[in-house]
Amino acid sequence: MRRWLLVLGGGLLVLLALLGLAGSTLPPAHTAASRLVLAAPAESVWTVTRDIASLPAWWSEVTSVEPLPSADGGERWKEDASGFIMVLRAETLEPGRRFRTVIENGRETGFEGTWTYDLVPTAAGTELRLTEEGSVANPFFRILARLRGPHATIDSYLGALARRLGSSASPEHLGPVP
Repeated sequence: MRRWLLVLGGGLLVLLALLGLAGSTLPPAHTAASRLVLAAPAESVWTVTRDIASLPAWWSEVTSVEPLPSADGGERWKEDASGFIMVLRAETLEPGRRFRTVIENGRETGFEGTWTYDLVPTAAGTELRLTEEGSVANPFFRILARLRGPHATIDSYLGALARRLGSSASPEHLGPVP
């Protein structure tokens, strides 16, 4: 019996080593972009996407949002995404049209990155392009991220946003972002 436990334990260690080795061969940085066309005016889409406090009410991946003070008066918050705690900051690049969220505690979490939201008014409503630029330090998490796919989180957000705005629109993956 003891021999089987040693063999099982050894096999598990070998598997973990192989996963770590495979993860270390993957690049830490990635870029993924998706778009969503909504039959809603850009002002409505802007209002919903910028109302960070209500995020847990319509996106199931976020369980809580807590506002945080900011030295420069900008918007900061702590977000619990199913046990993964991130401190985020919003930067308005073009009011009503473009903003970016930045993970501030990336060194602590092992995941650094930004989401850039571009709202483009169209004849049908609004096109929202969401671009994630991230870096995953831990090779084991890189394997998990690869298995989920680079668009998994942004597509989950966009799908929830569509439902929040009463739409059945689905995200569309965009090609490589320059």
